[in-house]
Amino acid sequence: MPTADELKSGAAAEIDRRGDELVAVARAVLDNPETGFREFRTAERVSDAFRALGIDHRGGIAITGLRADLRGGAEGPTVAVMGELDSLKVLGHA
Repeated sequence: MPTADELKSGAAAEIDRRGDELVAVARAVLDNPETGFREFRTAERVSDAFRALGIDHRGGIAITGLRADLRGGAEGPTVAVMGELDSLKVLGHA
Protein backbone atom coordinates (compact mmCIF):
# COMPACT_ATOMS: atom_id res chain seq x y z
CA MET A 1 0.00 0.00 0.00
CA PRO A 2 1.39 3.44 -0.93
CA THR A 3 2.41 5.81 1.82
CA ALA A 4 0.56 9.09 2.40
CA ASP A 5 3.46 10.99 0.80
CA GLU A 6 3.35 8.73 -2.26
CA LEU A 7 -0.41 9.28 -2.60
CA LYS A 8 0.02 13.06 -2.28
CA SER A 9 2.84 13.03 -4.81
CA GLY A 10 0.80 10.98 -7.28
CA ALA A 11 -2.25 13.22 -6.90
CA ALA A 12 -0.14 16.35 -7.37
CA ALA A 13 1.50 14.89 -10.49
CA GLU A 14 -1.89 14.04 -12.01
CA ILE A 15 -3.23 17.54 -11.25
CA ASP A 16 -0.13 19.03 -12.88
CA ARG A 17 -0.51 16.75 -15.92
CA ARG A 18 -4.12 17.82 -16.40
CA GLY A 19 -3.60 21.43 -15.36
CA ASP A 20 -4.67 22.96 -18.67
CA GLU A 21 -7.92 20.95 -18.66
CA LEU A 22 -8.70 21.90 -15.07
CA VAL A 23 -8.02 25.58 -15.70
CA ALA A 24 -10.19 25.51 -18.84
CA VAL A 25 -13.16 24.15 -16.87
CA ALA A 26 -12.59 26.68 -14.09
CA ARG A 27 -12.28 29.54 -16.63
CA ALA A 28 -15.52 28.51 -18.37
CA VAL A 29 -17.34 28.53 -15.02
CA LEU A 30 -15.81 31.87 -14.01
CA ASP A 31 -16.67 33.48 -17.35
CA ASN A 32 -20.29 32.25 -17.23
CA PRO A 33 -21.43 32.53 -13.61
CA GLU A 34 -24.69 30.90 -12.56
CA THR A 35 -26.20 31.64 -9.17
CA GLY A 36 -27.81 29.25 -6.67
CA PHE A 37 -29.74 26.27 -8.01
CA ARG A 38 -29.44 27.49 -11.62
CA GLU A 39 -26.01 26.04 -12.36
CA PHE A 40 -27.21 23.93 -15.26
CA ARG A 41 -24.41 24.79 -17.73
CA THR A 42 -21.81 24.52 -14.99
CA ALA A 43 -23.10 21.09 -13.92
CA GLU A 44 -23.00 19.95 -17.54
CA ARG A 45 -19.40 21.18 -17.91
CA VAL A 46 -18.34 19.32 -14.78
CA SER A 47 -20.25 16.23 -15.90
CA ASP A 48 -18.45 16.39 -19.26
CA ALA A 49 -15.11 16.69 -17.46
CA PHE A 50 -15.93 13.67 -15.28
CA ARG A 51 -16.96 11.71 -18.37
CA ALA A 52 -13.72 12.65 -20.18
CA LEU A 53 -11.76 11.39 -17.18
CA GLY A 54 -13.72 8.14 -17.13
CA ILE A 55 -15.25 8.94 -13.74
CA ASP A 56 -18.67 7.41 -13.11
CA HIS A 57 -21.04 9.98 -11.64
CA ARG A 58 -24.64 10.94 -11.26
CA GLY A 59 -26.42 14.27 -11.34
CA GLY A 60 -29.65 15.78 -10.15
CA ILE A 61 -28.57 15.97 -6.53
CA ALA A 62 -30.12 19.03 -4.85
CA ILE A 63 -31.24 20.14 -8.35
CA THR A 64 -27.86 20.72 -10.05
CA GLY A 65 -25.41 18.78 -7.86
CA LEU A 66 -23.16 15.97 -9.02
CA ARG A 67 -21.68 13.03 -7.16
CA ALA A 68 -18.79 10.85 -8.25
CA ASP A 69 -17.42 7.87 -6.34
CA LEU A 70 -13.85 6.85 -7.04
CA ARG A 71 -12.84 3.34 -6.06
CA GLY A 72 -9.24 2.25 -5.87
CA GLY A 73 -7.92 -1.21 -6.50
CA ALA A 74 -6.84 -1.80 -2.91
CA GLU A 75 -7.90 -0.90 0.59
CA GLY A 76 -6.69 2.46 1.76
CA PRO A 77 -7.75 5.88 2.88
CA THR A 78 -11.12 7.34 1.94
CA VAL A 79 -11.12 10.84 0.48
CA ALA A 80 -14.05 13.19 -0.03
CA VAL A 81 -13.89 16.30 -2.19
CA MET A 82 -16.65 18.89 -2.38
CA GLY A 83 -16.81 21.81 -4.74
CA GLU A 84 -19.32 24.60 -5.14
CA LEU A 85 -20.80 25.08 -8.59
CA ASP A 86 -22.63 28.35 -8.02
CA SER A 87 -21.31 31.88 -8.11
CA LEU A 88 -21.62 34.89 -5.89
CA LYS A 89 -22.28 38.33 -7.28
CA VAL A 90 -19.74 40.67 -5.73
CA LEU A 91 -20.18 44.33 -6.61
CA GLY A 92 -17.01 45.94 -7.92
CA HIS A 93 -15.24 42.62 -8.46
CA ALA A 94 -14.32 41.67 -12.00
